Amino acid sequence: MDKIQNKLCLAFQKITTNVFFREIKVIGQENIPQDAPVIICGNHSNQFIDALLMGATAGRKVNFIMAAASMRRPIHGSIGKFLGCIPVERPRDLAKPGKGTIISAKSGVLIGKDTEFKTQCHKNTQIVVGFIKDQLRVTEIISDTELHYTTDIDEGDHSNLNEKYRICPDIDQSDLFGAVWKSLNKKQCIGIFPEGISHDSPDFMPLKAGVCIMALGAMQKFRQKVYIVPCGLNYFKGHRFRSKVTIQYGQAFEIPFELADLYKNNKREAITTLLLEIQNRLRSVVYTASSSTELQAIITAKHLYMQSFYKKLSTQEECQLINRINETYRSLQTHPDMIKLINQLKDYNSVMARLKLTDQETVADYQDGLLKSFLAIIYSILHILISSLLAFPGLILNGPIGLVLRYLAESARKKEAIGWPSPCLDIVASYKVSFGLVIVPVTFWLYYLVFFFFLKNFIFSADQIQLIYSIEIIFIVLYPVYAYLMLRLFDDIKKHLKAIRARVVFLHKNVELAQLEKDIQNKIKDMVNVYCKAHEENYDENKIITEDHQNGDVDQSKQLLGRKEKFIFRLQKIKQVFSQPIKKIAHKLHSKIYSESTMQDIYRYLDVNKSQNSSSEHETDD
Repeated sequence: MDKIQNKLCLAFQKITTNVFFREIKVIGQENIPQDAPVIICGNHSNQFIDALLMGATAGRKVNFIMAAASMRRPIHGSIGKFLGCIPVERPRDLAKPGKGTIISAKSGVLIGKDTEFKTQCHKNTQIVVGFIKDQLRVTEIISDTELHYTTDIDEGDHSNLNEKYRICPDIDQSDLFGAVWKSLNKKQCIGIFPEGISHDSPDFMPLKAGVCIMALGAMQKFRQKVYIVPCGLNYFKGHRFRSKVTIQYGQAFEIPFELADLYKNNKREAITTLLLEIQNRLRSVVYTASSSTELQAIITAKHLYMQSFYKKLSTQEECQLINRINETYRSLQTHPDMIKLINQLKDYNSVMARLKLTDQETVADYQDGLLKSFLAIIYSILHILISSLLAFPGLILNGPIGLVLRYLAESARKKEAIGWPSPCLDIVASYKVSFGLVIVPVTFWLYYLVFFFFLKNFIFSADQIQLIYSIEIIFIVLYPVYAYLMLRLFDDIKKHLKAIRARVVFLHKNVELAQLEKDIQNKIKDMVNVYCKAHEENYDENKIITEDHQNGDVDQSKQLLGRKEKFIFRLQKIKQVFSQPIKKIAHKLHSKIYSESTMQDIYRYLDVNKSQNSSSEHETDD
């Protein structure tokens, strides 16, 4: 029974995420141990969607820690129970209003008016104030109107306030930890978001100690190895329907038993050590920055850096290169050259935004010349026309559903954002999915009933009821498939519209933009090379990509276009292994695909002279 439920859970997670996102890229799934107790720690920037994506891509059943407040909601709670989530009570969810108001919060001192701190609070009590993201933890109570506090986030000083506040109760979490320890002892996988709350900030919220207590407590109680796997959920406008996401799993960290032994004698030091390790590993797989514009600049840098390499990268190579650029940024983010590069990337993004382009649409992708660009535009227009005809019925039927879901999600976001210091974009996707899980099935069944009524009363007679039922069943099965294919068609339409705009723009701006892209790519590569040479032994010998594989370093005489370029590069690799048969392979392909001039370029590139060519032809004829 458990296996069936696990398969149903996985199917639900995969279907939901693949419908909402048009592209899900997974890196490092092989880093997750499949038969060992594991805690997967992820960043929490898209509420309910984070868990669905992690569960769909981890490669094994994940038991999530879910807020009990969410479990009590009708839709979220039902899904959480179906997925086997373990509920956890968060103090802020049970917080009750305190008497009086807060008039000042600065330098660790909280001043109230008509408050009763001595009666309502004690040391370590947590206080929630609307405009402050993190809870304030009481360290000392001076009087009914004054207390000292500490917080994990530097919120700055606030005065001349008149804010209401809430006081969090003390909660016994022993049942939660006991359930997690039993799961880990059974070599199960736990999914948790150590920040404790979903947010739309470009950087991490402070990590909570609960994940450390779960891991170290299980090791201490059962003397069982526990692994920590960081999971980076990097969204590209993740609140939008049919957006993109990259999920990167970092290397598994085996918690040493020495840390579990330290936890027995000095819990604070052990938790602090492990929490710092988890945070560092999370930063290696998550794009973080001090602001949203800086975060977008880092994402653009990653894309331009990856695009600057000539060869197609494997998943492992791409993962290593992403880690290198992340490490370079984290280590050099205060360096003047890095600050200058980030500002240049921001300017580049501004230019692309004015041209209504993205960092995905670069000059290198569309620099094909006037004739090829014109033909490509004609092809895109034809593709759009054909796709529009096929997708039009689905647009009429399903378009209103999308508008309703957008309206409901936006209304929920505005309600949640009241009194919160950010726009709460992290909850939009979750509400779209939650409302969609109700509205979409109801609407589809309404269409099924209308279709059945139409068949019975206008197409067939009453004595053909068996045929009507057969057609209705086929419609019930095929319509969801068509609805999904319609989404894919609209993705294609959007892609070709962007391609048309990009080609038209680059026909006029290609020289300036190409030079700008080239300058930025060279600076990024130089920055990464300088950092890696200083921190990695034998970096030059162990380079993932050699200089010959970088676009800017390939000799211009070897730069061929399109299929010819790829074919030449592959033949060069073949020659290293099969030097003799290469002429026969080339001539066979020549007779079927390529012109004589193309083959001459190939032989010139491979340093094969004409006399060898002619002798090879005789051998082939014989």
